[in-house]
Amino acid sequence: MLAGMTTLTADVDELSRQAHDIAVRNPPSRVLETAILGVLFMIGWLPGRVWFHAQKTIVFMFLAVRLGWRRGMKAQVAATPAGPSPMQPGPANTMTWVEKG
Repeated sequence: MLAGMTTLTADVDELSRQAHDIAVRNPPSRVLETAILGVLFMIGWLPGRVWFHAQKTIVFMFLAVRLGWRRGMKAQVAATPAGPSPMQPGPANTMTWVEKG
């Protein structure tokens, strides 16, 4: 049990030395700069993420409306009886209007 405690104490001392070395190399102004840049990054990232999801939602709604419109029109076209067309083929595969009566 005592051997485990000395290893733990040595690890804590090593971590403390490493933290001190990092603190010496990075002055408080750099830490403050990093914190400010992190806040500014989040201010830009959050609206970008919201806009990305809003665009996906708008496109999804547009596609759903378009699909509903097409299916509705398909049902309407299927329900309408087709009568004789007043257009008949003419010369060189052109369509000409034919008056009846």
